[in-house]
Amino acid sequence: SILIESIFSTEFAIRRECAWAICNAIGGAAVSQIVAMCKQPRLIEAICHMLVGTDVKLLVVCLNALNKILSVGKTQLNKVGLNSYRVE
Repeated sequence: SILIESIFSTEFAIRRECAWAICNAIGGAAVSQIVAMCKQPRLIEAICHMLVGTDVKLLVVCLNALNKILSVGKTQLNKVGLNSYRVE
């Protein structure tokens, strides 16, 4: 997705807006929509990439989005009982 890739490759103002858009979409999404979004390559990595800044509001939005993804993953545990969205 262009939003995800823009988080890695453009100036901060654009990265910030892309992160807000992604996190807002996750925040208002149903479980099935989050599952579909997480199939996008680098989605979780992109959100984590934004956790290094000093914009507290953006950090909170990103952490809330990650929390929602992990909560959905917990309800969708794979066959061996692991959260598919965890990062090792």
